[in-house]
Amino acid sequence: MLLRRSEPTSPSQYRPITCMSTLYKLTTRCITEVVKREVEARGLLTENQMGTKRQVQGAKEHALTNIVLNVKHKHKLYVTWVDVKKAYDSVDHKYLMHVLESLKLPDWVLAFVRASISRWQIHIRWGKEALMSKKIERGILQGDSLSPLLFVLCMDPLSRKLNALYPPVKVRTPDDRILATNHLLYIDDLKIFTEEEGMLKKMTEETQKFFEAIGFRMNREKSATNSPECSNAAKLLEGTGTYKYLGITEDGNSRTSAAMLQEVTRVIVMRLQLLLKTDLSAKNLFRAINQYALTVINYFIGVVPTEKDDMAHIDKIVRRHLRQAGVIKDNSNVSRLYLPRKEMGRGLHNLQHKAEAMMLRLWLTLTKDESRSVRRAAICQYYRSSHHRVSLIVQELKDDYGLDVLPQDPIEKTIRDLRAAQTKKLHDVINETKIHKLLFSLRGQRNIDFEGSTLWMRKSMLNPQEEAKLVNLQDRNLAWMSLTGTHRGCGRAINVDHLATKCEKLVHIEYTRRHDEVARRLHFV
Repeated sequence: MLLRRSEPTSPSQYRPITCMSTLYKLTTRCITEVVKREVEARGLLTENQMGTKRQVQGAKEHALTNIVLNVKHKHKLYVTWVDVKKAYDSVDHKYLMHVLESLKLPDWVLAFVRASISRWQIHIRWGKEALMSKKIERGILQGDSLSPLLFVLCMDPLSRKLNALYPPVKVRTPDDRILATNHLLYIDDLKIFTEEEGMLKKMTEETQKFFEAIGFRMNREKSATNSPECSNAAKLLEGTGTYKYLGITEDGNSRTSAAMLQEVTRVIVMRLQLLLKTDLSAKNLFRAINQYALTVINYFIGVVPTEKDDMAHIDKIVRRHLRQAGVIKDNSNVSRLYLPRKEMGRGLHNLQHKAEAMMLRLWLTLTKDESRSVRRAAICQYYRSSHHRVSLIVQELKDDYGLDVLPQDPIEKTIRDLRAAQTKKLHDVINETKIHKLLFSLRGQRNIDFEGSTLWMRKSMLNPQEEAKLVNLQDRNLAWMSLTGTHRGCGRAINVDHLATKCEKLVHIEYTRRHDEVARRLHFV
């Protein structure tokens, strides 16, 4: 049981996590793949549900569809955001089997699901002590790869009923095709919308009836609406009230919050600070920052409007916190920070580069399928009409890197070309600094194994502060280092004797500090 909030005395604040055997997980994973193919081949899920579909951009494409519909209707739609109370835990086993049998799935799949359900049990332990065992009579397992697919199949009859009984909201594409829908569904996150307030009330009531029939409950406290007529089923959003749908904060008119990017930045910084308090080695710290902190931004790239300099600003904030923790030094080689470790870099992800690659991939994916998918055609139309940065990314990359994006090239090749251009630009910046370029000028020399020289960075377990000092030394960032072999302070030739006692410029700075440090240590002895 995992505590969700800081209220350990309330049972509702604990989330059960099911621990299953590896063999069971592998088995259900294989069965999930088979059932997915069956579902996709026969079109057993409506277009409204994108939770388990392959070859779509997942929640991102779902969120973009939501934005397109509301923008085209000038944010005047009546909306109910529906939250299912304890969704997975509420699935009735008889109803689940009825749905699977109605879909005429293979007999062996039905037999497996039926046999699995009959054997589901939970064992609760505290330490090594067994507290209780209980057969699961309702619900499906959290953490089972088959559970999301089973759940969306249970929700599909509601989607079909809403499509059949109620008028859709329509968006016309430039080639005169129509995207028409009256709800969006991502696993259990349901959003109902219509142009008439009275119709929204009927659709919300229809949803409640369906939930009651199959044993689900609509969570009024976590559901919301902008219609007073539906306020008995969901909380009414008034004034500055907001609702977070698929991670995007919306107001009552379904406008994306202007502070969304600031909120994402706050979460990145919070996670970064947590990692900086750990005892991770330098290599593992940067890996953790990439995977735990910086990935927060992934979902929002292309969904939340951003300017060209926004990602560079977040990169700057990240560097500031790294500098405060001693992970990087003042006047350090910033470009080296973003190079891979096998190229003498430190392996930190550059959010500006990541955003460019993700936007390019998103734009190419959508435009290549624009003629076949009306949903993607509508999203592309929204990007173009709003002059969104995603629609301008190809020209932006041409201006910044001289990258020519050819329509016939595979997407992966184009992304590789972009990454190569980004890396080249990092090296170009390094070569503009006389001191920093000394190390990287050795690349390509036949008698130097440049990648082998990075072994200490790729394999060692140095702490981040120690690595920062060594990198600073390699970058020739120490005060007494210069390009000419003379001391930058006094202009005389550098040797050990000069630096130790003979430099006039260091008399009142370094030598005094050294003397005071020795005296301090002797005093404590």
